[in-house]
Amino acid sequence: MAEGTVLWFNSEIGEGAIQPDGWISPSMPSHRRTWWRRRRSSSESSVEPVEIYVHYSQIQMRGYKELNAGQRVSFAIERRPNGSLVATTVTPLGPWIDPL
Repeated sequence: MAEGTVLWFNSEIGEGAIQPDGWISPSMPSHRRTWWRRRRSSSESSVEPVEIYVHYSQIQMRGYKELNAGQRVSFAIERRPNGSLVATTVTPLGPWIDPL
């Protein structure tokens, strides 16, 4: 299970993004570079972290399932056939949450 911070979550549509902890340098082996994507500008190349998509159906808690920006969570990561990363079994961390 990975841990990270919720970047944003729209409770009206039940979707958001998580930024995982433990960013790996692009100089690491390719199997550990899945956290990064390269973005090239006209003058230089830079590296920015990947946002992991989260859907409310994957939030493991009782009651109304929503997350707040800045909230800490643990989660598993799956890769979709199109290559995008999706958070599954998302569990909010902290004493104020009552997980299942």
